[in-house]
Amino acid sequence: MKNKIVFGAGMAAGYVLGTRAGRGSYEQIKTKAQQLWNNPKVQDTVASTTGTIKSKAPAVQDSLKGALKKGGSGSDDGAKKPSEPGVAVGASGDLPLDVPPVVTAM
Repeated sequence: MKNKIVFGAGMAAGYVLGTRAGRGSYEQIKTKAQQLWNNPKVQDTVASTTGTIKSKAPAVQDSLKGALKKGGSGSDDGAKKPSEPGVAVGASGDLPLDVPPVVTAM
């Protein structure tokens, strides 16, 4: 359900940003979005989700603190040791930094 709402919001935003139909289309989308947001079912879901997050946040925070204390690398910055010493890797850890970017002309 969440994915459908996000997809619908993305479609609406894309339409609004890409349309040349004018103010009428924008107003129509805006009205539909307000109707959806003001729907009692949507508001009940938002309220229950907010309550659940607030009630579980302290437990999640404690769990993360414990995991960080246990799984640390021993360094102060939280960095892991490289798997292959002497090879510099990018931020994603998948490409060496000394490989030039590929540029193609069209």
